[in-house]
Amino acid sequence: SGGILANAPRFSAYVASKAALDTYTRVLAVELRSVNIRTSTLYMPLVRTPMIAPTKLYDYLPAWSPDEAADLILRTIVERPRRVKVGPPAWVETLYTIQPDLVEALASRVFHLFPSSAAARGETQEKPSGRAIALGTLVRGTQF
Repeated sequence: SGGILANAPRFSAYVASKAALDTYTRVLAVELRSVNIRTSTLYMPLVRTPMIAPTKLYDYLPAWSPDEAADLILRTIVERPRRVKVGPPAWVETLYTIQPDLVEALASRVFHLFPSSAAARGETQEKPSGRAIALGTLVRGTQF
């Protein structure tokens, strides 16, 4: 998940599980190198699938189509890079290396700007706030 690179607020448990898989894959690469098996880690950007549907905020954020994601997966299989980082999560990781306090401050603002989804609270879905829609509009098209 690109959330590993971007320290995605509200998803700490999900991101932690993906970070564990990332570390597992890196260690596995060392263990299997002598038998000529390589690993690749793909930090997938947001993909418009049924999994993200309950989080209505995602309706306003840029996301890849399943076909775009499949193409990236196939390219990763063919080219066999160690790591594939794309789009905003990769940019956030770079900025975090240079200015971690700034990234944490901005992520904290986003965390407080967008409350937990109704689905996370066990309630019916509500429309995002005007501020949430504005942010989604501002970053629309930044995914590539």
